[in-house]
Amino acid sequence: MSPTATGEIRVVTSYDGGRSFSPPRKVSSVLQPPSPVRPYDQWRLYTLPSAAADPYDANRLYVTWTELSAREALGTEVAFARSEDGGRTWSVSVPFAAPGDAMHPIVRVDPRGWVHLFWLDRRRDPRNRLFDAFYAYSPDGGRTWSLPFRVSSRSFDLNVKVPPISPAPGDYWGLDVVRDRVCAAWSDTRFGDEDIMVACGIFPSASRLLLPPVPIW
Repeated sequence: MSPTATGEIRVVTSYDGGRSFSPPRKVSSVLQPPSPVRPYDQWRLYTLPSAAADPYDANRLYVTWTELSAREALGTEVAFARSEDGGRTWSVSVPFAAPGDAMHPIVRVDPRGWVHLFWLDRRRDPRNRLFDAFYAYSPDGGRTWSLPFRVSSRSFDLNVKVPPISPAPGDYWGLDVVRDRVCAAWSDTRFGDEDIMVACGIFPSASRLLLPPVPIW
């Protein structure tokens, strides 16, 4: 992806365990956001697509990524694409548009076919500087979504102690779902440096946290 040109997210499919693949199919055109996003940000930003497939319906595929915001000249938002025909056609939406930047979403599908999404955004900070972690789920393949649930218990600034050699905000978040448990991991600076935070909850009522955010590194 180039900050000055539109690229594409594409998908290929293998029906023989990875020995061969279908021709690439376009998921969506994407304009890579500026990196850093804001003049005051010190960390890099990539589109970083995340993909998942329904374990019971191979035709249902999902991709999510960081998109240049359509609401302002600068800024980012979370885009989500779903396919119900094995990747031949895609529907793209921005399900959680809110004030402030949003970035680095992760998508997972549980054994029931419910779709789970985790990302970071700045909606709670009028200055658009502090981030929080958010989670939402969809019981119908990404057609409709629950309200976003705030996973982080404290807002944090990713400009704190940015690594000088590789100025990244720890941009590979994690999300996993086992039965009715959902756990998320992200990079958090509330304690003055970059820590890995983990929180777990029960869905559909994700507001019930089994494990509040705790540092593991």
